[in-house]
Amino acid sequence: MFKKVYINILFLSLSLFINCNKKKNEPQINGANQIQTQMQVINKDYNNKKYQDEICIILIQGLKIDKNSPDYIEDLKAKLEGKFTKAKIITKINPKCKEDSIEKQSQKIFNEIQSYKNEKIVLIGHSQGANKAALILKKAEKHDFKNISMIGIGGPIEGAEALFNMKEKLQNLNKPENSQILKDFIKDIFKGLDDDSIDILMESFLNIFVRFIDISNEEGILDLKKQSPHIKEIENYLSKTNKNVLLVGTKSKFYDFIMNYLKHLKPKMDENEKIELKNKYEKIELKNKYEKKIDSLFNKFIIGSKIEEENDLLIKISSQCAYDINNKNIVRKEFNNITHFEQPKSSEIIDYIVNFITKEN
Repeated sequence: MFKKVYINILFLSLSLFINCNKKKNEPQINGANQIQTQMQVINKDYNNKKYQDEICIILIQGLKIDKNSPDYIEDLKAKLEGKFTKAKIITKINPKCKEDSIEKQSQKIFNEIQSYKNEKIVLIGHSQGANKAALILKKAEKHDFKNISMIGIGGPIEGAEALFNMKEKLQNLNKPENSQILKDFIKDIFKGLDDDSIDILMESFLNIFVRFIDISNEEGILDLKKQSPHIKEIENYLSKTNKNVLLVGTKSKFYDFIMNYLKHLKPKMDENEKIELKNKYEKIELKNKYEKKIDSLFNKFIIGSKIEEENDLLIKISSQCAYDINNKNIVRKEFNNITHFEQPKSSEIIDYIVNFITKEN
């Protein structure tokens, strides 16, 4: 019996000795190597885009003032298609975004996405589209959409109050002492333009605010009043939802906005003219000469804020990021020096959005 036990112990010891030597000769994987290996697997899956077939990205257009307004959401779609080559990317543009209430627009889009209920859905809304996305998310949660999240870019989540007291302020902008600042600025940028051409550019620029006044009594605009039932509904919902929400807000100087908009007013500029305009824009003396004057002018008459409270055209940063809403499921991100028109094609914003989507999936 003792002989049998001895043989068993000897056999067990020999096995342990062989296994230990075998492990010594194997490459050791420390914690850093393990993480690196895991990241390689994740990156491999992402690069192969295995999960992208399941993702459905719904892009929701904001307010189009008129038929000539740029389709910013198409810029965003083109950028995202380069990042997610296999995902379904669908744009939702309502030609009646002014006339129809935001509730009516949201219901229409919600009805159209019912067939994607069992897929991973990401709603991305720009400007007024962010508010539509919030209402669609609410409806989806109520109807048991299992995997849906929302991203709002530059949206008036808590209202765009400046829209509704602009008429009087625009008259102030037209006063000779104020309009002369803009005329001098345009004259310095586009040297060689005659006075008639400068007046046309001035009129075109100020017309963006006139168009806001013209549509300020439409249902889709009235919904954006700070105390409207629509804004209250969104605030109430977002304070309780357990769905993931990303709210992106941007701050920019009015000086930057005017430069960007002047380029929009001169779409037929050739490449040399664009380069020349960019060089002028970057000239320190030009910024020093006009930046504070223009920011003061527009903050005072349009937003009604102090100069240091940078905003995105007519939407305060606090509204874009919904800082009055307390919910741990809301992620907020601010970006500087990006105007409202540039938001959907900003590489900084796109990269952040892509990261948010991929982390979720």
